[in-house]
Amino acid sequence: MDRAPLTMALPPPAFAEMFELSLDLLCIGGLDGYFKRVNPAFEKAFGYSSDELLSRPFLDFVHPVDRALSQKAFEQVLRGEEVVRLENRNLRADGSTLWLEWSARPVPGEATFYGAGHDVTDRKRFEDQLSALRRVAALVASEPTPDEVFASVAEEVARLLCVEN
Repeated sequence: MDRAPLTMALPPPAFAEMFELSLDLLCIGGLDGYFKRVNPAFEKAFGYSSDELLSRPFLDFVHPVDRALSQKAFEQVLRGEEVVRLENRNLRADGSTLWLEWSARPVPGEATFYGAGHDVTDRKRFEDQLSALRRVAALVASEPTPDEVFASVAEEVARLLCVEN
């Protein structure tokens, strides 16, 4: 019995089903800078409805600090290049930060690209906490005064909570 090759393209219903079921954030974006379609995981992660996500340029959802980096990645897609493992901060509907790791691939001959995002918010938060602990430990190893330790701990807590001094 002959089997179809594994590289055979999936029929549209299978694509649509996988798109809807994926726990990762999937989107089809336009080269005009707008999402054309997002999956339910995308809506849930951002806290916006599909209509809201499709009505604004996707760079509007990127944290201002990461917009230039994200714009450069989009320019790669516009040149027909694939983007692999771009990490950026995004803004949820409630104002909180969502860290995503993105991959995107332009669709040859079409004005669209496919994008996949993976939520790395918890990993980034853990990395930030670990870095803060290392900085405090390095200070403690230098035998500072108690006031210096307290000030350092307060500064690290403020940084982790995104509180401005």
